[in-house]
Amino acid sequence: MGFAVEDTYQPVELTKAEWSTLNDLLNPPEIGLGERSRRLKSGDLPLRYLRSLRQQWIGYADRIPDAGRALIISHGGYLDDSAIACLPDEYHDAWGAYFERCEGILLGYDEGKFRSWELLRLS
Repeated sequence: MGFAVEDTYQPVELTKAEWSTLNDLLNPPEIGLGERSRRLKSGDLPLRYLRSLRQQWIGYADRIPDAGRALIISHGGYLDDSAIACLPDEYHDAWGAYFERCEGILLGYDEGKFRSWELLRLS
């Protein structure tokens, strides 16, 4: 892909029981990003998870040099949940379905805020 691996993802720190609760809440993953967003904003545990994801992505973004870029590759809902966490006030119903293989989101970050986005879809 033309990028060197400079870091690896560290999961948000949750207990096994908390991960199980989130998994139950977010399955099936095909619920769509609008419903996923509503479920992630539905209680203390999902909100803690969203806050942790947002802080993680701010940490990534703060390390990118001016006019730089980073490519983050993942699976299993991490990008979906991270996009919701970084842009919590967007209308996620308009984003459509769960990200499929080779899909994701391009985030613009400036002065400590995620300011722009573009969905990257194959179809």
